[in-house]
This record gives sequence, structure tokens and C-alpha cells, in this order.
Amino acid sequence: MTGPEPENPPMPSPAVLVLTQPVTRAEVARLCERLTALARRSGPGPVTVDVGGVGRPDLTVVEALARLRLTAGYWGAGSSSATPAANCGGCSPGRGWTRP
Repeated sequence: MTGPEPENPPMPSPAVLVLTQPVTRAEVARLCERLTALARRSGPGPVTVDVGGVGRPDLTVVEALARLRLTAGYWGAGSSSATPAANCGGCSPGRGWTRP
């Protein structure tokens, strides 16, 4: 006789932060706060930052991504970027900072 089947807890939704244009320097802190909330809600695992809506990235987008990566690392979430190749000079989707 076997016991009841173990229940599989529901898996949290993957954490995805979508950036749209324009990303301004004033928005970077708010984006980090949004990423923090996503990382807390989704539990362990990477956070994906989708920059497909940014258009042509500039230095502000690069700064935002760097700060978001640091924020994700602080919360132990790691991060990855999902970027259409046409928008980032040859990057492929999913290339980025996923923690091993």
C-alpha cells in the first residue's frame, strides 16, 4: 500500500521585466524597484529583461541594464536579456547574465 501522491507545488511565473522606450535616467531607480518586486514575487531563478521595445539602445539603456543586473544579483535572482538581434548590434535572444 502506498501513501497519497505528493503534491507538486505550483511553479511561480517566470520574472520578466519589459522595457519600452524611452528609458530615461530618471526611470532607472523605478525600474530597479520593479525588478526587486518581480524577484521577490517569482522566487528563485533568473529575471529576464526584455528590451525589444526600446528601439535603438543608447547609453541610458546600457546604464539601466547594468543597474538592473546589479539589482538582480543583490536579490540572488541573476538576470538575462532578451533582445531582438536587430536592436542590439548582433546579440541573440537570451544572451546575457543568467546565473549558472
